[in-house]
Amino acid sequence: MLHTLLPTLVRSLEHGDPVIRAVVCAVRGSAPAGVGSSMLFFPDGRTLGSVGGGQVEEATRLAARRLVDLDRAEAGASPAQGRAQLLHFDLDQDAAAAHGMICGGSVGILVETIPAGPENLSLFQAVLERLESGQPCALVTECTGLPETETCMRRLVGPSGEVLAGPDWPQGTAPLPQGLPERPGLLEGTAPFLFVEPVRPLPGLFIFGAGHVGQAVARLVAGLEFSLTVVDDRPEYADPALLPRAAAVLVEHPALACGHLDIGPEDFLLILTRGHALDQEVLAQALATPARFIGMIGSRRKREAVFQILTDQGFGPADLSRVRCPVGLDIGAKTIEEIAVSIAAQLVAELHKPRQRPAPGEYGRSPD
Repeated sequence: MLHTLLPTLVRSLEHGDPVIRAVVCAVRGSAPAGVGSSMLFFPDGRTLGSVGGGQVEEATRLAARRLVDLDRAEAGASPAQGRAQLLHFDLDQDAAAAHGMICGGSVGILVETIPAGPENLSLFQAVLERLESGQPCALVTECTGLPETETCMRRLVGPSGEVLAGPDWPQGTAPLPQGLPERPGLLEGTAPFLFVEPVRPLPGLFIFGAGHVGQAVARLVAGLEFSLTVVDDRPEYADPALLPRAAAVLVEHPALACGHLDIGPEDFLLILTRGHALDQEVLAQALATPARFIGMIGSRRKREAVFQILTDQGFGPADLSRVRCPVGLDIGAKTIEEIAVSIAAQLVAELHKPRQRPAPGEYGRSPD
């Protein structure tokens, strides 16, 4: 998705390097990647992300190279725009087999060049700033003349369709409907090609405990869709050098930190401290938050002991039912790295699981 690639995209533009982006803009039936899946191509041959792999991705790579060659042959497109091409793949049984896949649908992939320059740098910096500050917005890519090679235009818009960065809407053009979409997709009922990508804050993953398991989990989730915060009161463990992908590393007592951190209903908590008593302290604070997921490391015997203490403190069955302990999928994990894999897998499963939002006041209860 776009938000996972934004920091790298911005850094490339800051260094004066153009970027080519491919994004899945439409899917029908079964496909190797969902709408919004993105991939970046850099001048030195590096890539980041994926639009599904296999021959479809290879065809996308060739299209990206053709756009670069066309820019060079024609002295480049407008620095604020770039070129775009829409690729379409029909993956019926025969075509899918020809592409080395077993899908049975169709995929539309938009390939766009993002020239280095102040306009694009300013726009994508604004997208990244909104993402990091938790302010909702959407990136709107407008193209004309597709599927042939044409130029494209990008705008950053706010919740009411107002332009926050990029060119203003042309006079007489209806703005986007009120409210940002939940998912990326083509905006239907409009004459130009408008692809809208909502940019929403990543869910927070708070790891309490930066010991061996905490560090192993932090390494594994580096490429996942989380904003990572790690807390430990031991400076030798809560060391940013050991946790380079964490957005924040706090040297603080985990239970105290849990009590004052801004933890919302989309956030995930992992309690991986160095002892049962400290885990229990953190868990008592965690249950007073509206966190979506609370996981605690330990055996079933530990769970029973900790739950009994919390019950004596006034927590009820509804509170304790929120806790996943032992945290991690049951894959027979034994080593630290295997345990980390089981935890990361459970986080991914929970992240993509359909769910109902809790009613106001249902969570975040403290004992009487």
